[in-house]
Amino acid sequence: MSRLEEFPRSALERVGPFDVVQYRNEILPLIQVSRLLRRRPATTGRAGSRQRTGSPASDNNRVQVEVYAGRGQRVGLVVAQILDIAEVTLASRSPARRAGVEFTAVVQGRVTEFLDLEGIMRSTDPDFFELAEAVSVEA
Repeated sequence: MSRLEEFPRSALERVGPFDVVQYRNEILPLIQVSRLLRRRPATTGRAGSRQRTGSPASDNNRVQVEVYAGRGQRVGLVVAQILDIAEVTLASRSPARRAGVEFTAVVQGRVTEFLDLEGIMRSTDPDFFELAEAVSVEA
């Protein structure tokens, strides 16, 4: 389950090396998706990468976040800009060209990367899902 949220940049706090935000009576850890994908080496494809250019979000005082809830845990995926929300049936998929991406497909006439959310969670915290399962068993 995912939810789109926007937070004032001033609401972000630092806990150790992580950014967090108070969200629905919880402390929501935040993952900077662009930083994570940039630092990870490609798993397939050719060397080099083409970066998309475009205008950043109009309000630099706010951060756009996809709140991902999986297996009893929540985490916020910070993105540069939410372009659109689309519900489509994918005609075809292409293999991922880099780590952190599950596959690519054409959505509304644009090549779109679909993130490997569980892989991203595990890369930032290898115990992310195991901790959630342990809490569920104890509850």
